[in-house]
Amino acid sequence: HRLSGQAIGTVRIILPNHDGTNDGLPIARLLRTNGLDLADYLPVENAVEVSRFAISKQFRRRRIDDQKSADFAGQRPRSERERQGILPCLSLIQFLLRQTVEYHVTHWTAVMEVKLLRMLAGIGIRFTSIGPVVIHHGLRQPCYCHVPTMLEVMRSEHFDNWNVLT
Repeated sequence: HRLSGQAIGTVRIILPNHDGTNDGLPIARLLRTNGLDLADYLPVENAVEVSRFAISKQFRRRRIDDQKSADFAGQRPRSERERQGILPCLSLIQFLLRQTVEYHVTHWTAVMEVKLLRMLAGIGIRFTSIGPVVIHHGLRQPCYCHVPTMLEVMRSEHFDNWNVLT
């Protein structure tokens, strides 16, 4: 956060190991416990796993409070406030996209809360489920996203968000 100098969020990218096993990403081991093979869904060598995606509670709370104040005062149109509210999320995704280009990645994989998947879909980033919801640090959905397709759809359906990312 430029004004305070505080971190507003975090995200981690896990690159596949290339040790000759089929365990290129942690999600692959998790899926195998359910009899699923990640390689059946995507080229593991061109994928990364996204994890620890989070926006600081303090920052989220401040944004919500700012939006409520703006609503009361009638200051900004709703769509602008919503876009401002998702900018921290989009900035983390922008980082992911930069790393995607640098490492020649075509797919993101993740094991996410369904609530986060719904929020991402609402801003134009849709993941495809792999198998059932699992217990992994709580209830989580293994999933993947084909990045070029996501960007294409986002450009046509959520141009403002696409513009921020690219």
